[in-house]
Amino acid sequence: MADKALLTGINNYKNISDLSGCLNDVANMNSLLSDSFGFKSDNIRELKDEDVTYDNIRDGFDWLFEEVDDGDRLVFHFSGHGSYRLSQNEDEPVDELLCLYSMNWDDEDSFLLDDDLGKLLDRKPDGAIMTVILDCCHSGSGTKAITSQGRSAKSVTQRSKLVIISDAMKSGVRGMARDFDPEKDDINLEESMPPFARFVRPPAKVQKTVEELLSKSGTKVRSLGNSARDTDVWNHQLLAGAMDKQTAADAFIESKYQGAFTYNLCEAYRSHGDVAVSSLMTEIREELRNGGYSQVPQLEGERQDEKLFGGKVTTFDSEKDPPIAASSSPESQPLESTENNSANLDAFRQLVRTHEKFLDLGKQLLSMKGVKSEVASSLSDSSLGARGTEHIVYVHGISQHRAGYSESWFRAMLPHLSRSIPRSEVLWSDIVNPRNINRDTTNEIAERQALLRGIEEEVNQRQRQDAELGGDAARSVDRSLFGSGLMIDDFLRYMTSESTRNQILARFDNVVRPLLQNGKTLHIISHSWGTVVAFEGLKQLDDDSLSGTVRNLFTVGSALSIGTVRRNLFDRVSNGSKPNHVQRVFNLDAGGDAVGGSISEHFSIDSEYIGLDPVGCQKIPFTGIAMSLSCAHSSYFKSDNTLVNRNIFGRWINE
Repeated sequence: MADKALLTGINNYKNISDLSGCLNDVANMNSLLSDSFGFKSDNIRELKDEDVTYDNIRDGFDWLFEEVDDGDRLVFHFSGHGSYRLSQNEDEPVDELLCLYSMNWDDEDSFLLDDDLGKLLDRKPDGAIMTVILDCCHSGSGTKAITSQGRSAKSVTQRSKLVIISDAMKSGVRGMARDFDPEKDDINLEESMPPFARFVRPPAKVQKTVEELLSKSGTKVRSLGNSARDTDVWNHQLLAGAMDKQTAADAFIESKYQGAFTYNLCEAYRSHGDVAVSSLMTEIREELRNGGYSQVPQLEGERQDEKLFGGKVTTFDSEKDPPIAASSSPESQPLESTENNSANLDAFRQLVRTHEKFLDLGKQLLSMKGVKSEVASSLSDSSLGARGTEHIVYVHGISQHRAGYSESWFRAMLPHLSRSIPRSEVLWSDIVNPRNINRDTTNEIAERQALLRGIEEEVNQRQRQDAELGGDAARSVDRSLFGSGLMIDDFLRYMTSESTRNQILARFDNVVRPLLQNGKTLHIISHSWGTVVAFEGLKQLDDDSLSGTVRNLFTVGSALSIGTVRRNLFDRVSNGSKPNHVQRVFNLDAGGDAVGGSISEHFSIDSEYIGLDPVGCQKIPFTGIAMSLSCAHSSYFKSDNTLVNRNIFGRWINE
């Protein structure tokens, strides 16, 4: 194989502020490619500092694409400053660019536009596997990606208004959001070691023009110019160090400066090996978030279920085979590897499928005999897993739900579990069904209306912020949350009626308390407004000494993120402390799910997954934000959402 890599890094710029970690990035990537992926030294070319010119990069791509066969792996890595300028053609108002060594706004050859990089990549030989890694600011669309309609993914709003916000620096460290000039800036690196933004601001006149463009209404997304390929198929995969509204950090890590993204990319692979690149990127985002960085690395293009730089995942099938973990059951022993135990793994899967078929048959028989649906839906409580130590509990959110609603949710997660775990569900929507509610008092109606206005305003504000990212393409953001029926009224009654709230919390208690009394280890997956039910229900158990524990509490699309909701919680909940029986709390929010959001500022949690891909939803181009709130709000439990069901639910439950 003729695997090849072109690695570029610039510390010492000719005309603009210097950086410190880019050459270390080049060395780190070289080591990763040669030691972990078997790239030959002769097939790795490095361009450093003054060698990073337009001509040398163009020649480097010529070399990269020479004598390449099907399946050969090709890599282009850039580490340095990024910026933007006003577009000189009609593809879109603003172009992103990579700052080359002699960066000069008046010299076209001193920077590489996203259009230019797109043209270079268009020459890639068919069959070769191309990966582009950009560790610079505003790199999220740096290869000029296009939508299936062949139109630009960026509006003026996202390209310009947000691009000048330098927000990716480590919180609490001074000297963060500015270009660092060692001759002018009075900073003692040895004492403070601050991270710096890999971003160069464009001239003031460019920024002024951008602001003028933003002030105009009706700005539309324009068709791409000749640089874009008229196809919906990516010919490469892009790993970007930050969203195109963010800056990337040049950070002091392990006694030296290096790119926060490149460092974590290399470390994640060395730690986890040949997992799917989507899983690798999830790990990197979490590490950066835990490290205090706000930059969110992006993954674009095909092959996201393959390993880094291409090739099938060899440790396990990314769609079907979960990594095998030690079972909590004393009768079974952990499998050492899926390769050596394929027969055991097949037998395990067959056992799980057979178990589920028996459950379905049992429910059908009970239904035929006229047994209540509540009994049928809890059949799994008495199944083979009930003798084990674990149990999964689902808590639904807004709108009407019937017994068995968690069936499809569980099936989406089942292929990613390393063992069979029984489940139960909390069902409460019938309590707030209008047919079961007495006439509301005038005070209750007034209180609900006030709550509705507060919740609606906050959620609509989130939707307006999402819409700003997409310009005209996002003006029709779905607001079906505030329609008629049970879409919101059910939860307003929960918040305003003490008797209704107590009835619903009693439903939760009737499912969860017996399990904890029997010493079970629970994994509770709560959705939407059901996250409030789960959190309040668990806090009510704080004073009870129960032998069981909640290993994982997942809050998904959580209404706990809404200020109006938080202000109306029970006093013991509003302080944000973790329920006594809960070990870990994980919060999930998909792009465009305006009901959910971050809760880490108000609640004690272990980790958040914010801006998740709203699988199956039409998105505001290149933002990862769903056009429809309701679609984003239900995207977590779709069978093809492996990021949630495998990498989050499956990962933490298997652990």
